[in-house]
Amino acid sequence: MYLASGLPFEVAQFQRAQVVAIPGEPGGALRVASAEDTVLAKLEWYKLAPSDRQWRDVQAILRVQDDAIDHAYLRQCAAGLAITDLLEYALKGQQPPVIGDDSRQQRLF
Repeated sequence: MYLASGLPFEVAQFQRAQVVAIPGEPGGALRVASAEDTVLAKLEWYKLAPSDRQWRDVQAILRVQDDAIDHAYLRQCAAGLAITDLLEYALKGQQPPVIGDDSRQQRLF
């Protein structure tokens, strides 16, 4: 179960979810997030706690969905979520710089 916060992205995410029937289960169905919303959610998680797993997942979704991805929707939502820079790296197939990876930063140890 997931309770939405009411933020615009989460509202859009629920509205755009697709209903998928579960074979062999009478009346069984799942609501599945769109590829775009999954990418955006994973980029949000990546921003909070950079993870190779999240980044690989984003890259895989973009590669598999390819031309079916709604780039305008991605960019609009990414701007509202303050993850535009991460989205652009992902769309280019590039790894983003590591947070705190500044060669001018002095090391304590």
